[in-house]
Amino acid sequence: MLDLVFVVKDPKSWHRDNIQRHSTHYSFLKLLIKYGVISVQDFHKDLTDWEWLYLSGRLHKPVLILDTTTNADKKTILNQAMEYNLKSAVLCSLLLLNKNKITEEELYLQITGLSFMGDFRMIVGEDKNKIENIVVPNLIRFRQLYSHTMSLAITSIVTSSSIKQSIKGIVTAGKLQSNVSL
Repeated sequence: MLDLVFVVKDPKSWHRDNIQRHSTHYSFLKLLIKYGVISVQDFHKDLTDWEWLYLSGRLHKPVLILDTTTNADKKTILNQAMEYNLKSAVLCSLLLLNKNKITEEELYLQITGLSFMGDFRMIVGEDKNKIENIVVPNLIRFRQLYSHTMSLAITSIVTSSSIKQSIKGIVTAGKLQSNVSL
């Protein structure tokens, strides 16, 4: 199954135009692809305010972004919002873990788990190892995704897989985060 998200100016117009151009695709696509369409405004709101923690939660994990935005200002704003979302995930996870020393894997498990908190499917019917199944085989991709963000929130790297944090580091990162202009 492939998940796609289209961030467009006007979702209703996008659907209307897409159905007219590709009406035969719809019945076939639902067997192979799960997709969603969201407005740029709502996408930005979810990334910066965690309004629904749906797309923001998906973007806490490594994904492939196919960007066709030609407007440089819009691209910058969305990139800033995506970075802000990652910073929020790191800070929230560090506070929830509430330990002086954690492993990289623990941090990524907590970050990934954010989007599943309160999801009833995680109690009934969903694979109990879903979060581990996402994180463990993708540790390198998580490291790449969070390399810049973690430098703002972590006091020192103890080993390649162990992280030591301090409240000062979290507070400092929080101050840096609050100065991000979107």
